[in-house]
Amino acid sequence: MQTKDNRQTGGSVIGNIFLLAVLAYAIFLGVQWVPQLLESGTVTSILNNVKENYRIDTDTGVGGIESAIAKQLDVNSMLDLQDSFSVKQNGKSYLVTSSYERELNLLFGKKSLKYEKKIAVP
Repeated sequence: MQTKDNRQTGGSVIGNIFLLAVLAYAIFLGVQWVPQLLESGTVTSILNNVKENYRIDTDTGVGGIESAIAKQLDVNSMLDLQDSFSVKQNGKSYLVTSSYERELNLLFGKKSLKYEKKIAVP
């Protein structure tokens, strides 16, 4: 005579609720973090465009570089970051720095994320 093992396999209700809670938390963090990641990529793109445009038009000074940054921020609807850019002349080259902070809500507290990028414009 054969005996069958009648034990059920699979997840329990509590296990499924726990899995859904972890998944919901990951989605909650992703909804906040992805726009910050896209914003950081846009800032990098703006800095690279300024560097490339400077190679074409080398007569621009600090004011010209700041104007180019302002135009690119306006095109990308990111004028709130205009104060986070600084341009300093370093001999014949320029150092363009972008530094700003964003917050990430973790439900149990907030974490401040600092974004900083620098490029040298020859």
